[in-house]
Parts: sequence; structure tokens; C-alpha cells
Amino acid sequence: MNEIKEVNDYNRAGLKKSNKNNGILRYPSEECIAFLARNFADREANQTRNALDIGCGNGRHLGLLSDYGFSVYGIDYNEDAVARCKILFSDDQNVKQVYEKPFQECEELQKLSYHAVIVYGIFMYTSEAEALELLTQIRDSLADDGLFFADFRTKEDVLFGKGEFVGENTYKLDERAGVYSGLVYRFHNMEEIEAYMAKAGVTIVSRGRKDLWKNELADRHSWWQVTGKKTLG
Repeated sequence: MNEIKEVNDYNRAGLKKSNKNNGILRYPSEECIAFLARNFADREANQTRNALDIGCGNGRHLGLLSDYGFSVYGIDYNEDAVARCKILFSDDQNVKQVYEKPFQECEELQKLSYHAVIVYGIFMYTSEAEALELLTQIRDSLADDGLFFADFRTKEDVLFGKGEFVGENTYKLDERAGVYSGLVYRFHNMEEIEAYMAKAGVTIVSRGRKDLWKNELADRHSWWQVTGKKTLG
């Protein structure tokens, strides 16, 4: 298969369906709140800085970044979600623009420099080649003292293996995955993530993991969480 194209095609269609059927995520994740609180507590300093939310969905982290004082930009390839963001933040002077396209194709955003980049809930939808491309472009867009926050599904996740094998650690999820059926998911271990980062020219600042147990403790949803910066010198 044409790995990048077909993964994107499956997931663009599947995510649009999922967005309509599963409701709207309204509140920011506690992990993204903690990332900003640890690293960008000075709201006055943030007023001269840009922030970017890649895969902004319905805007739950755009509002958070705005509250922290940044000039905020968002991007997502779900047209319905982007339309909601534009309505929701039409009166928010900190939210400058929301684009409907992949970051890799958005020259307008790649021209800017960012102190804070959130890439939350994105890398499980990307092929290995696309993940490396995206990380490289994030590196190029980061300020020298900028940071990004990203998460990756672990191989201990309940969805691992529930579907058609389409590539290394990658599955087109089937009906056993419930609401995730039809999406193509890639799962990672920390060594693979570290290899991505090194190839892309970024340095890991901190590592973490979140395990969320559901269905009477029968199902584990599991993510690696990484804060990174561009490698200098």
C-alpha cells in the first residue's frame, strides 16, 4: 500500500464519522494543562509568543492556550471541527487562525515560530514516515527555547492487534474496537519514539505514561507522553 496516503485516507474518513457519532470533547486534557502550567506560567511573557495546536479538533486546547496569553493557531483536517472552532473563537482575539489541512501542507503556519506546540491524539493516526516528517517540521517551527507536548498509543493498549495488520505495529481496526472501528492505528514503544526524535533532530525533555482503565477495569487505554525541544548545536 502507499503507506502515508492510505493511512490518511482511512483516518480522514473515519475521524469525520467518529467526530459526528461520539460527541465533542469540550474540556482540555489534564496533561496539556500540566504541560503549560510547568513551562509557561508567565502569561505576560506569553503575550509575545505563538502557540500551535496540531489536530485541534473542536478547540478544547485552543481555548487553554488562549487563556495562557499566547497568539494561538490551530490546524485539523476535519472540516466540521474546524468550522466549529471558527464559530467558537470568532470573538477571541488571541486565536488568530484555524486551518483545515495537515500541518505538513500548511505553508502559512510553517513560516511562523512557536514557543508551545501541542500534538495531542495525533501520532497514533500517522505512518512511521509521516510521524518523522511531522516531527521534523515541528522542530523547524519551534523557537530555540520552545517546547512541544505529544502522546503515542502504547503496545499494551486494549486496541493493539484488534484489526487487519497493515504494517509494523499498525492495524486497521475492526468491529472489536467499537467506536474506533475503521481507523488505522499505529502503536509504539518508548525506544521507537526515542528513535523518531533523534532522527527528527529533537531532544526529549521528559517522558511519562498514562493508563486509563475502562469497562470495569477490563480495558486499558495507554499512552506514552513526551515533552520535547529542538536539538541545538
